[in-house]
Amino acid sequence: MSRANTPTSFIDISSVTEAPSPRDLDVPVNLWQLALGNYGFLLVFAGIILCLLAIFTRQTSKTSTTHNPASHETANLEHKIAALTVLADNAFEGLVVSCNNKIIAGNAAAAELLGYHQSELTGLPLLDFAAPESRADAIYHISKNSVQPRLLQLLDKQGNKRLCEVRGRDIEISGQKLRLTAVRDKTQQLEEEMRLLHMARHDQLTDLPNRGFFRETLLQELHRLQVTKSSCAILLFDLSKFKDVNDLYGQSVADQILRKAGGRLKYLAGHTAFVARYGGDEFAVILRECKTQAEVSLSAQRMLDSLAKPFSLKNDLNIRISACVGIALIPEVGKHPDAILAKAGLALKRAELSGKGKLAFFEPSMEASLKERRTIELDLQEALQQGHLSLHYQPQACANTNKIVGYEALLRWNHPYLGPIPPSKFIPIAEESGLIIPIGRWVIQTACRQASKWPSDLRVSINLSPVQFSDEELLAIIERALWTTGLNANQLEFEITESVLIQEDNHVVRLLQRLKEKGIKIALDDFGTGFASLSYLRRFPLDRIKIDRSFVSGAPTSQSLAAIVRTVIALGKALGMEVVAEGVETPEELAFLQKEGCNEVQGFLLGRPSAQPRIRETNLSPDWHDNEAQVS
Repeated sequence: MSRANTPTSFIDISSVTEAPSPRDLDVPVNLWQLALGNYGFLLVFAGIILCLLAIFTRQTSKTSTTHNPASHETANLEHKIAALTVLADNAFEGLVVSCNNKIIAGNAAAAELLGYHQSELTGLPLLDFAAPESRADAIYHISKNSVQPRLLQLLDKQGNKRLCEVRGRDIEISGQKLRLTAVRDKTQQLEEEMRLLHMARHDQLTDLPNRGFFRETLLQELHRLQVTKSSCAILLFDLSKFKDVNDLYGQSVADQILRKAGGRLKYLAGHTAFVARYGGDEFAVILRECKTQAEVSLSAQRMLDSLAKPFSLKNDLNIRISACVGIALIPEVGKHPDAILAKAGLALKRAELSGKGKLAFFEPSMEASLKERRTIELDLQEALQQGHLSLHYQPQACANTNKIVGYEALLRWNHPYLGPIPPSKFIPIAEESGLIIPIGRWVIQTACRQASKWPSDLRVSINLSPVQFSDEELLAIIERALWTTGLNANQLEFEITESVLIQEDNHVVRLLQRLKEKGIKIALDDFGTGFASLSYLRRFPLDRIKIDRSFVSGAPTSQSLAAIVRTVIALGKALGMEVVAEGVETPEELAFLQKEGCNEVQGFLLGRPSAQPRIRETNLSPDWHDNEAQVS
């Protein structure tokens, strides 16, 4: 049948001024593939075009069939149109055809999405479905005939908003301008994506932004500051000794405190601030629009004061904690996020060294201090390898007879270039870096070898760092040292601090019990300076309590210090433990301790630490330090 014989009531597809491709449907190809298979999008597009043919021909076909000799061909074409219309109606995406902002056809998916019966869509204004906040955007993209997908809020029949991806394109058929619009409901998908994104960027315990989200926000803030030429501050909070809370009360209680602590910080920081959980017991805050350092300091102190208030938990439990905060001011500290956070971290370390509840601002000198710490760490590792470490021994004596009963082994480091470095400076670095493990092994072996040369009634006391208890080979190292040196187990004593007891780790308890079973003595060092309760003295296998020097110094003239020392001595006697007083430096202090019944004393009055230990067998006298017998 020739084109000339084609009934004029039908629209010639060849008259479409623009040959559409699958992309022209304004619906991603992969979505059509999902709905209808690899070739489904071609059929759907054909369905849209032929649906248009149906719109224009159905009204005329009834009248033309009677008079047109080509009625058979018309019927076949309408049959194909009907088939393709069914295909379009079964597409998952909503498809709408409009003319002059009036809908002239829509498929079943569009009707279901918008809450209408399919027949109700005809004649409705297309733009009426755009929510007020999306209407201007919709008008703009229709006027520009933009084919880019847009996320628009659409209104259904009930007035409910649906977040949809909308794509449209103008076409012309037989001089008739029409618009094809494809609509895909993204509400559930975006809600799920937002949920997953929230999980990825937030801490599950506190629901605060996590470390990664904080850094991302900081980077955006730095870009903003470059434009606005304004300032902000980075605050890093650390809950002091929070691990002790976790060990004492359990993870459930610790989690409650973390949630409440995060809530307090978020409330006090204000709605313009950004608060995140930066690590296990660390929080980070971006304080925006800070005008002066004094303003930042005031805000930080309010947060510290809030964290210091008791936390009321379940089961009528009230727990107090404290925190420290390091502060870096922007732009003074730089423009790179990692450098800024590192400087805030240095300030936090300075605050922690200053004590509980302290704050510190970053200062350039802190970087020099960090470099020094790193240098010490590297040099300390070399010192262990090159044999630059040594042990000095300080005598411990019976308080009543002044007879030496043992020595405490003290670690010393004589740096080849810097000279003697105090233990208070290099031991914390060794603990942080983990070097205390190999150093501790060396100390045990060396001290046992030295003590094996002493008379059998003298003991050697060795300090054990809390970090050393993480060494799974610690017991084997001790046993090997006793076996290779021939030292009797009852000549060996280990001194531990209260922080070891607070851990209440089953491994620690078993290890101390094993040492006790072998005849090794256990002493609690610096008693009264930590957080251990008196119940620990009963639960752990302790032989001796050492009174810290801070209580001994001035005890003869201070009633409060004297009462503390007297109480500890009485407590030791009641528990069947010997009491050793540290830091005895004057005859008056020695006389006071003798009067109160202290068992042993240690301090400069008896002798300073020495690489060559000596035995004291005489009474105190002015020439005390000149009458010492060398131990072979």
